[in-house]
Amino acid sequence: MDGHCIAKREGVAIFGMGRAGNIHFRNLIANKRAVLLYVVDLDAERASAVVKENHATECKVLSPDQQDMAFQDSRCMSDIAVTAKTYSI
Repeated sequence: MDGHCIAKREGVAIFGMGRAGNIHFRNLIANKRAVLLYVVDLDAERASAVVKENHATECKVLSPDQQDMAFQDSRCMSDIAVTAKTYSI
């Protein structure tokens, strides 16, 4: 062994692609220890555009009625980010 350890990439799903979800999205796709597997959002067209423009090729966009696919995927059993609407005054 040459002393280098190859860490397993952790699978992640994001629920909600608003302002906070987009921040998490960009942080996750830049993180070499994570692989973004799913984005779940009501506006699948907008979420798909974000995924495509960021070349997140391993990420699948789901509508809320398809969310069970993310919950049942053993690759992201420990890492699911749920983002809530943020309000500004």
